[in-house]
Amino acid sequence: MREFTSAGIDVYSTAAVKENNKFGVTAVEHGKTYQVGDFRVTPLKVEHDVECFAYLVHHPEMKTLMFATDCWNLHQVVKGVSHYLIEANYQDDILNEAVRGGRTVASQADRIRLSHMSLKHCVEYLKMCEADKTARTITLIHASERHLDKKHAELTVAGQTGVPTWVAKKGLEIVLM
Repeated sequence: MREFTSAGIDVYSTAAVKENNKFGVTAVEHGKTYQVGDFRVTPLKVEHDVECFAYLVHHPEMKTLMFATDCWNLHQVVKGVSHYLIEANYQDDILNEAVRGGRTVASQADRIRLSHMSLKHCVEYLKMCEADKTARTITLIHASERHLDKKHAELTVAGQTGVPTWVAKKGLEIVLM
């Protein structure tokens, strides 16, 4: 983080990150909107094993983007989002099979379930937010290599929402404007 702040890049994060990195981090608060250049950014509390935020990023040309990762749940149902960058980390059946097959330790699987969003919960959340009515793109992020079938995830989300959906990968570019 020091590299960013010493290069003149503003860093916004939780109070704990600010406390641990005494070099130019701005602590943000849940529900308060911050102006960052041409963007307005609103942090939203999420459930994870450490304090984290999802962010609503507003821009006049892009409209509203939700960035939500490192969470297993969001308490706020946000409607009217144009673009989602949202976690879909694992599928229950694949994670359970990995534990049964000894490829994933049961305690690690328990931590995953209490700190990361399943594909099933991601779809449920997108439905609550009525993504099918307003979203133009959905990009699934923080996808597990071992516990998520990425093609299945794309097809499932797109099928349930009717919105073009991708799993993030190196080189993927999506036009948001």
